[in-house]
Amino acid sequence: METGPMILQLFGIYAKSDMDAYTAYLGDDQSKAYDMTIKYKNASLAQAGSWDIYASYRYLGQFATISPTYHISGRDTKGLEIGADYVPDKNILTMLEYYKGKRLSADYGHNPADYNGIYFRIEFFF
Repeated sequence: METGPMILQLFGIYAKSDMDAYTAYLGDDQSKAYDMTIKYKNASLAQAGSWDIYASYRYLGQFATISPTYHISGRDTKGLEIGADYVPDKNILTMLEYYKGKRLSADYGHNPADYNGIYFRIEFFF
């Protein structure tokens, strides 16, 4: 976890694949992936009571990603994620995330489109 006086951060990624989808595929484009995130403040493990919040828009096509390391959003999804980190005591980090989106392949095979979730985690650092 980063430490320091950062107040506002903006970052993102982009990936593109040349792998072709099925010819009868009706879902959203699976050959690209991107993430745009804005983060306010910066939780520090050394400072009890520190926190941060963020919002991300993620589009993670199956053909452009292998195994994303995001906690709640996964391959074949697009949507908005909001989250917060809080340090209740030195070297203890809590995370709460909410994701609201849809599966990119929802039109292919008549799968359910909604992809929503809540993620909570507590980490102890020694």
